[in-house]
Amino acid sequence: MKAESEVSIFFALSIFSNENFKADDDRLNYQSYKELGLICGQCRELVFFKQGIERVSHFSHFRDTGKDCPWRTESHSNTQSSDSFKREQSLQEFQTKFRWIIEQGIIKHQQISNSQLREQIKEGQKLVSTYKIDIDSWLRWFNQNREQLGNLAKSLYQSNELVSEGNQIILLNFVDYLCVPASEDILRDILYYVFGLLDKDISLNKYLEEVCSKVIEIIIFAGWEEEYEIAPIIFKGIDHPNVEEKTPKGQIKVEQQTPKPIKLENEKVGVNQVEFTDIIATVPMLLRLTPGETGYKLVGLPIKLPPELTYDSARYIASNLGMGALGYLNNEVARIKGGSESMIGRYTRRDMIDALNALITGIKASQKIDPANVLISKNKLKAYMSQQEFYSSPTDQYYSFYPLASVKIIQETESIKYSYRLTNFGDPMALIRANLSSIQTWVQRLNYNLKNYFGVKKPSFDEIRQYLKDYFKFKNCDLKVYYDNGIFFEVWHQGKLVTKQLITIIDPANAEKTYNLQSVNIARNIQFGDNRIFEKVLKCHNILDSDLIRFAKGQLSKVVDKFITANEKKLVGKDKVAQTSKVRDLLGFGKTSKGFSNIKSTFLKFIRPFSNESEVNRGKVLNLRTGKTLDQHSANELLEKMTANWKEWDRDKDQTIQLGGIEVKKPNPGKLMLEVHNKISDYPQLDQLVWGDLIEVWWQLTQEPIGFRTSSGVILTPWSIKEDRVDIWQYRIKMQLIDILRDQKTNKGEVTTIEAHLQLSRKRLREILDTVYPNWQKQVSEDILRHLDALENALELAKKAAKL
Repeated sequence: MKAESEVSIFFALSIFSNENFKADDDRLNYQSYKELGLICGQCRELVFFKQGIERVSHFSHFRDTGKDCPWRTESHSNTQSSDSFKREQSLQEFQTKFRWIIEQGIIKHQQISNSQLREQIKEGQKLVSTYKIDIDSWLRWFNQNREQLGNLAKSLYQSNELVSEGNQIILLNFVDYLCVPASEDILRDILYYVFGLLDKDISLNKYLEEVCSKVIEIIIFAGWEEEYEIAPIIFKGIDHPNVEEKTPKGQIKVEQQTPKPIKLENEKVGVNQVEFTDIIATVPMLLRLTPGETGYKLVGLPIKLPPELTYDSARYIASNLGMGALGYLNNEVARIKGGSESMIGRYTRRDMIDALNALITGIKASQKIDPANVLISKNKLKAYMSQQEFYSSPTDQYYSFYPLASVKIIQETESIKYSYRLTNFGDPMALIRANLSSIQTWVQRLNYNLKNYFGVKKPSFDEIRQYLKDYFKFKNCDLKVYYDNGIFFEVWHQGKLVTKQLITIIDPANAEKTYNLQSVNIARNIQFGDNRIFEKVLKCHNILDSDLIRFAKGQLSKVVDKFITANEKKLVGKDKVAQTSKVRDLLGFGKTSKGFSNIKSTFLKFIRPFSNESEVNRGKVLNLRTGKTLDQHSANELLEKMTANWKEWDRDKDQTIQLGGIEVKKPNPGKLMLEVHNKISDYPQLDQLVWGDLIEVWWQLTQEPIGFRTSSGVILTPWSIKEDRVDIWQYRIKMQLIDILRDQKTNKGEVTTIEAHLQLSRKRLREILDTVYPNWQKQVSEDILRHLDALENALELAKKAAKL
């Protein structure tokens, strides 16, 4: 297999942040292509970072990208075929994720299922065949006219204010990347989808602008912000996090420190500092994060292990590093051979050498070390390092504190702005049926645009009405804005009402309110010390062992993240980086919780398939008082009520609850909904049990009558909604009968009032049902009939128990 290009590209652009990166940036590693979306500045195709060994660090094309790029030159280097194959797989993974995000955007905003999307693409393929549409000409046009397409996208974004100015350039990058050769298969399917929507003979000359506009709108649909975090290099509201200038290269001075004799646990917090023990690459270390004038300093002290842990350390390191551990193991063998000890722990010197050589042989033969044995070694090392006190050595300078990195810990808090909620009072499918996707997107972005436009000022009705009229610029459509116990607007198209929305203004967040809380994110930026420091600490060669040094830096990054996650409260307060209490501290969310905006997006994402926004029938969440299926507005209200009561909720159960007999964590509402998704996906046979337990949780938190209608029509209600057992079984039976009756009357255009029907007896409800729907017992599902029989039996048992 041909090696990747070795052309020296020293600059790359991130499509996710639009930032240019130099190849000498210490923050980069091979995975940066995925985290940042690094592309070549010339051909705009994906590139990866290559750490310099025989040559300086640079960016390189993947094997199948940039084939016609003038910045690419072919070199038959010693790159192994296996490495080339792995990078080819990496490119495929990136493209698969890119396609998935676009397709999920279509599914979400067009309210269709994945299978319906596939059918739409197939319809487009049939149209191409029927009308003999030259799909290859379309693909060539998009590839060769990316600048023209970008100008059209920019014009569309600006004229309809679909996207904030700050995000326009990012979306333009996505549009551009869709048109590169590596994305041709993705673009082809999108064109098929668009052709299927238009359902006519699509000629390049006649329908170019219409097709391009729809492709651009599809890019807007995609949830790029949810899927990619552009950290740690760029944070919202911060251009560059005050990174210290690099220390001039010269003699490295090892920092000598005499720490206070503080007893260590594996993870602990001292006064204004945090300490942690871990094995970094090949060296056990005590790591200390201490505050400085401009941020935090990460220093490390190598730990000398006792002889009896020599083999456990070697086995653990070998399991972590694989081939990267060979240099370390060979050095250990040479050290022991040259030593004078007859015994190394409980091993003889000869036995220890044989054991280490066995590890070396196994690694070379690609043999995997038994995970159980690795765990034993890990626990031994962890126990030793957690029970000891470590100091700099006065005799051996190697065992001293080394300055490994400077760390900037940054708090990002949403500005105190009024936010806006839109509630749909019209037909949710009307815009789609009228093929008004541009207006649909304008409506979806309106709450975001109102927030940005008015900021900290609370607008009046007249100001909102003027804003809507100024920024609603669509042909053949009329906008009506009026006040009727709330601010409403309607959009009419060709004499038909296509959407009616209520705009609700929500007060900004503050420490005393638990609704609509501001999002506080703490992130970090790490500036590592010179590689010669790592060369000394790891006892390796800066050039030959660059992979080992890079591995160590990756571990340290994770250690810093763990420090921040586990000790976030210690970073909050006076004279600390973060000045505001974390949302999770106010609400009692679990320690792994992120900002409120992240919690909200996760909750809404995983409840959406069970709401009226999805046509997929996996069951629906419903209001037991009205019988209506959950919509976006109701989902937001449910989340807010859960949030308001989360801190006081049944703390005796700690951080776990039972869902379908399975113990799950409850760190926050978003993670809880994610757990539900995972459980019903992994254990579909427990579907009803999981939902039964979840709606009981919702009742405990909100006292809202939220139930669940399964895909077969069975109605589930919270257990605690009635205090008496007889009452709960009667209530469940009535709700099931009322739902059957309501469904039948709805089909006839009639209305069923649940509260009124609940006052009737079970017998009377059955009589009404037999009159309205004579053959209902033959028409409803077997699951409903079995459910009703089980409920009746449970009711009889409860009545007998009540008489005892």
